[in-house]
Amino acid sequence: GELPQDRYMTLPDGSKSSLKFKFKAPFFPTSCQEPGRYYKNGSLAFFLLSIVNAEVVKRSTVLRQQSSALTYEESQVLPDFKSAVLATLVPVIGGVMVMNPVTGSFVKRQLPSPGEGPSFEAMENKSFFSITSYGYGNKGSKVESIHYVQHDQGYYETSRFVVESGLC
Repeated sequence: GELPQDRYMTLPDGSKSSLKFKFKAPFFPTSCQEPGRYYKNGSLAFFLLSIVNAEVVKRSTVLRQQSSALTYEESQVLPDFKSAVLATLVPVIGGVMVMNPVTGSFVKRQLPSPGEGPSFEAMENKSFFSITSYGYGNKGSKVESIHYVQHDQGYYETSRFVVESGLC
């Protein structure tokens, strides 16, 4: 049988976009080819939310109808290979343990309950994140963007991003 059409590739008139979209992610830790300013000898690890982010970028690109081909790549850059291995294995092992009927109830009791996360002071003063983005044009142009935020990348900044998106 034929696979159903990817709903994110559908144009507003119901037709299918001709966009050639590729998603690339390092499913296994690897050395960083373009480490940016922070980790000169860093390693890349898979970022779980990159799967969702790729679909958002695909849909936005289809709706804008400004490109015929796009490759989207997202990963975590970590200081060394050991950190990249841990960043890859911990979510996998944790997910298996939560879903396993033998270990699941024990693991769930160890996790924080809603409202038991870091304090406001910790989110505001003891965390940061940086996003480095690269864009490559089909005629050889290259752009780099760095987004640095001196706050917690979890709820603190995510909630702000959601509000700003809603205001747009």
